[in-house]
Amino acid sequence: MAYAYNNMGNIYDNMGDYQAALRNYQKALEIYSSENNKIGLVRAYINISIVYNKTGRSSEAENLLNKAIIIGKETGEERLLAVAYGNIGLMFDNSGNYHKALEYYKLSLDIKEKMGDRHSIMISEINIATTYLKMGQVEPALNHVTHAITIGRELDAKRELIDAYSVQALLLEKKGDFRNAYIALTNKTTLNDSIFGKEQIKNLAEVDKKNEINQLESENQILRQQSIIDQLKLENNRFIRYYLLIGLSFAIVLIGLLIYQSGERRKNSRRLDEVNKQLLKTNKQLKRSESDLAESNRAKDKFFSIISHDLRNPLASMVSFVRIMKRDYATLEQHERDALIDEFEKIVNRTGTLLENLLMWSRSQTGRLNISPEKFIARSILDENTELNETLLRAKEIGLVIDTDKDHAEVFADKNMINTVVRNLLSNAIKFTSPGGIIEVGYKVNNNDCVYFVKDNGVGIDPDKTDTLFSLGEVYVRTGTANEKGSGLGLVLCKEFVEKNNGKIWLESKPGEGTTFYFSVPLVS
Repeated sequence: MAYAYNNMGNIYDNMGDYQAALRNYQKALEIYSSENNKIGLVRAYINISIVYNKTGRSSEAENLLNKAIIIGKETGEERLLAVAYGNIGLMFDNSGNYHKALEYYKLSLDIKEKMGDRHSIMISEINIATTYLKMGQVEPALNHVTHAITIGRELDAKRELIDAYSVQALLLEKKGDFRNAYIALTNKTTLNDSIFGKEQIKNLAEVDKKNEINQLESENQILRQQSIIDQLKLENNRFIRYYLLIGLSFAIVLIGLLIYQSGERRKNSRRLDEVNKQLLKTNKQLKRSESDLAESNRAKDKFFSIISHDLRNPLASMVSFVRIMKRDYATLEQHERDALIDEFEKIVNRTGTLLENLLMWSRSQTGRLNISPEKFIARSILDENTELNETLLRAKEIGLVIDTDKDHAEVFADKNMINTVVRNLLSNAIKFTSPGGIIEVGYKVNNNDCVYFVKDNGVGIDPDKTDTLFSLGEVYVRTGTANEKGSGLGLVLCKEFVEKNNGKIWLESKPGEGTTFYFSVPLVS
């Protein structure tokens, strides 16, 4: 029975229903405790601590993990002990205490190496490399992530290899080895492409399953409320019959019984009113759920449209380019070959951006995109994205100006998400700015927020289209000044990422004069 409760807790945890997950884990804990099943206790402590950590109860999570470690040492359960050390390391990592995080990550790694669990060793190596990266220690980080990649290739662990290549690319970039950094990113993209189709089918199935569960729970709640009403009606009728029969025999007692009956009726009436209010509330929730489901279906339809249209077209174009190069390479002039290669590069870059946005959006919709806020210099992401888009800026002869309020201002947000937002906004500005134009990027400090902006003097946006820019159900897709294509998903992703980091996004635009996008993120307290 404890095993069943534990599995139910895992299911609710994966669905994001942490209260239901805790209830099942607590029941499993009670059974393990009554049976004095120490291994079961360790497993239950670890599962509960994971939910506590997700819901902001980090101190309670740490206490449970310490209990799990003590029992794990007594029982000699090496695997669970390694998991407990790894989770404590993750808590210290999230809180910014990287030295303590490394200490526990390495304890976990030592146990896994003794066990010979190579898949778990790979995960620990990636965690250690990521922590060294946050500390700015590039060389030890490279050693660990290289070991992780070696194991991942042997095991064909594609998902873990994607994370490892991401870390390796960042480290090589910091080291200045841009060629190998590009190779790492290419390996990551290749793996993403290989699992993309399966991932989307699984995500959509999870969304459908969650909607079905929500609908069943709502229907069950209505049935329970209706049962209460029927029961109250039966009780009311029973009281009436009982008191009338007594009244026929005892006329003197009738007055007292009628008074009592009146009081009961008032109570039942109040209870019925409460039940009716609850029913009205439930009906509103059902209507809201129906609206959410319709919006989810529209988003899913748009998602399929992007995959079938915006992804198929560039792939077809790439196939055509390859056929032309293969068939006519010997007869083409050099400038014709160069033109074909340049156009092919644009299609590949656009397809890569679309795939990355699609993957991040799908992970966000299924709740598997974790938010990891951290302190970082506000200007750093502007410099990174300016350098990343330098080739595109030169190609269209567009000037770029960085205007910052305070160069050393620090923000507290998920750096990867904010980097994605800036990358998408800057890419759009380049796309819709004519050759020879100017783009301004920067930020201003406003009370407790850092307000970023990306301003261009391009084609601008029609006022009646601004309300649909951030909605996936009604995407407004335009062609750039050099016929660049887009899917409209980038701005949807920007809005979601900014709001997940407690910020807002908006824009100001005049057709023919240009557009300025703004978004805010919290400053470090």
